[in-house]
Amino acid sequence: MDKIHKFEQAGLGLAPYKVTGWDREVYKASPDAPIQPGGTCDYCGQGIMYVFNIESSDGKRFDVGSDCVLKSGEAGIVNMWFVKDEVKIHKAEMRRAKDRTTIAQGNILLRENRDMLATTPHPHGFENKTLADYADWMFKTAGITGQVKTAKLIKNIIEKKYLFISLYCLQIKTNDV
Repeated sequence: MDKIHKFEQAGLGLAPYKVTGWDREVYKASPDAPIQPGGTCDYCGQGIMYVFNIESSDGKRFDVGSDCVLKSGEAGIVNMWFVKDEVKIHKAEMRRAKDRTTIAQGNILLRENRDMLATTPHPHGFENKTLADYADWMFKTAGITGQVKTAKLIKNIIEKKYLFISLYCLQIKTNDV
């Protein structure tokens, strides 16, 4: 008995299938909202960011996500290494863009909060050095990973200091009542 392909069972056309293209589809409700998948897999119904366009042998066209492409079970549908490499390359590009944004935001925070960071001890305890000195050095000499870690450290310390100040002011306000 011949095994029926899962896409065929789902009514997506007759096997064999071929990938005719792929794209990244995202949805963002507002500028501050997180990026969400912008497509839907025609096979499983899952929200998908990486949309693979498939065509069946009888001409039906449909879209599936990367997981469904890789799990399709049909060797001829796609060169799996092509799919994996393309998705991997695209995810790496997205990660680099995110890292650049994080580093830029860290530099802005350093510039805007230099006075506070200049009174914060150096994270490795170097004498006569401050967090501002450390951040300057890291942003000038470190690689991407080091700069991202520094930007996150600055953001975390600033948030904690502002939280502490807010709680302190709240305590003063409560004691005044």
